[in-house]
Amino acid sequence: MNLRKRHWHTQKKTKGINTQNKSTNVNDTTVTFNNLPLGYYLVGSTTGALCGLDTTHKTVEIAEKNSVPTVTKKIIEDNRLVETNTVNYGDIVNFQVDINIGKGAKNYVLHDKMDQGLTLNTSTSPNISPINFHDQSNKNPSYNTDFTVNTAPDDGCTFHVEFQESYLNTLTESVVLTGNYAATVNENAKINEAINNKTWLSYGDSNNKTESKTETYTYGIKVFKYTKNGENKDGLKDAQFKLYTDKKCANGDEVNLKNDTSVGTYLVANTKTGDNIMISPQSGRFEIKGLKAGTYYLKEIKAPTGYNKLANPIKITISQDTTKNQVITVGEDTNPVDEVGVQNKSGTLLPHTGGAGTTMIYLVGALLVLGSGVVLASKRRSNSK
Repeated sequence: MNLRKRHWHTQKKTKGINTQNKSTNVNDTTVTFNNLPLGYYLVGSTTGALCGLDTTHKTVEIAEKNSVPTVTKKIIEDNRLVETNTVNYGDIVNFQVDINIGKGAKNYVLHDKMDQGLTLNTSTSPNISPINFHDQSNKNPSYNTDFTVNTAPDDGCTFHVEFQESYLNTLTESVVLTGNYAATVNENAKINEAINNKTWLSYGDSNNKTESKTETYTYGIKVFKYTKNGENKDGLKDAQFKLYTDKKCANGDEVNLKNDTSVGTYLVANTKTGDNIMISPQSGRFEIKGLKAGTYYLKEIKAPTGYNKLANPIKITISQDTTKNQVITVGEDTNPVDEVGVQNKSGTLLPHTGGAGTTMIYLVGALLVLGSGVVLASKRRSNSK
């Protein structure tokens, strides 16, 4: 018995056929059951097709007309479909899943499992689905009629989408069904590790699966505020900083932050909850968590008592290597660092050129010179008398 395409199993009455009698050709498109006694057989495929076989011929060939489904999952990023991206805490990640549903589809269930760092976006209304579908003809399967969504399945998944047989039976040809949904990156997302979102499709009588997944990353910056004590670096507390996304360090470019429960840890926030100021602890070390790849500027806004404030912000760049691990560089130096060192020196600095302090010094100097000239002129007039 030759069976073309798909994976097959056979039964004679209620007994399965010994798989030792089965062989598969090189390109895996034909399965042959050898040395079968003549009789009545039921042939089933993983696509859900069933076929009755009643013959006394020595060789019978059956061609499966149904297709094996596929599922492909991507992230929508800047109007592009990608498999990986980087995000801030609080960002929304938009997902797209494409399901190739073939004629004769049966028992289709879409499974989606997100890591703890992602929270599925849902509505408070039970009549609004967290995922919406359309096919290439822009026909939209109806929520709760053509498909249902379970957001609390008992197998550890984030949600299930079960397609109703009444909908699958209307498909007279293969269609690509596109689903769109979103999730928010939460503070459980691990730094410098993949935040996975796996999707798979079970189908047919044997619950066969086809799988696809995406990876999302978020990163962090470690900072060490110190002063030199000989060859040693001593941590400095009470230095105050803000983080910006532009070198001008304008108020609108501040990165919104909030305190974590851990001392010296600051989390990126999607809304402004405070003054966005980071303060170095006793050790001088603090960390910023939940940043996407990009360029940032760390500005010291207040130095510890007895120390000079930095004149310029520090440029920090977060990028990825070939394995998606974070790479941090400082300024124009291309050598990666594990933490950003910020040194303060004790003493008092004169105001830098062009500053308000410089202008005041020039003004006082000019007044002194003018005053000296007036005194000298007065003495000359007095002597001439």
